[in-house]
Amino acid sequence: MTSTSSPVLVVLGAGPGLGLSVAQRFGTAGYRVALISRSPQRHSDYLAALADNGIEAAAYVADAARPDQLRSAIDAVRARFGRIDVGYYGPAAFETAPTGDITDLDAAGAKAALD
Repeated sequence: MTSTSSPVLVVLGAGPGLGLSVAQRFGTAGYRVALISRSPQRHSDYLAALADNGIEAAAYVADAARPDQLRSAIDAVRARFGRIDVGYYGPAAFETAPTGDITDLDAAGAKAALD
């Protein structure tokens, strides 16, 4: 665990678009960043981009649909950074309505997708 008191952002479903942008924005505001995604292939690029901006970050592999994996990743984040202050949930597109159109998503559909 690091000894700094800087806040920590967890990006669940880290990707090259919005997830990395959120990480950059919070990182430039003084947050340390934990990236969690299903696949580690791009982690080194994400971490390098954050490091280039002086942002302390680490990456973890977990599938948000697998509670056991997610718990392990969150435990690892807490072990590494000592805390979690903000969470951003932005995993890959999920199933919405039968048409796949986000504008057709209702509360029941969102709950089912998030479950």
